[in-house]
Amino acid sequence: MARYEAFGGVNGIWSVVIALSVAIVLSLFLFKNYIKTPNKDVFDGAVGSLLPIFNTASEVGYGGVIKSLSVFGIIKATIVNIPGPPLVFYSYFNNGTGWDCWLVFWWYCYGS
Repeated sequence: MARYEAFGGVNGIWSVVIALSVAIVLSLFLFKNYIKTPNKDVFDGAVGSLLPIFNTASEVGYGGVIKSLSVFGIIKATIVNIPGPPLVFYSYFNNGTGWDCWLVFWWYCYGS
C-alpha cells in the first residue's frame, strides 16, 4: 500500500476498471482471428453484463439501507459478542436456520 500513497492511496474501483478494460482490449487483439463479429460479440457481452451489474448494485443498496438502521448495530454487536469460537456461531446463523427471517420479523414487530 505504501507504494500507492503517491497517488493518494487506493480508493475506489479505478484499478479494477482499468484492469478489466485492458483485459477486454487485449482479448480482442489476441483473439481477433477467432472472433467473427467483434462488434456484435462486444455488444452481446455488454448487454449480458447488465443483469449482474444491477443485481450487485441492488444488493449493495439494500445492504446500505440495512446498515443504516439502528437495530443493525444492536444485532451485529450481539452476534459479535457471543462467547466461543466465532466460526461455530457464524455457521449456525448462516446455515439456513432461518435466524435472519426471525430477526427481520422481530424488527418489523418490535423494532420500529
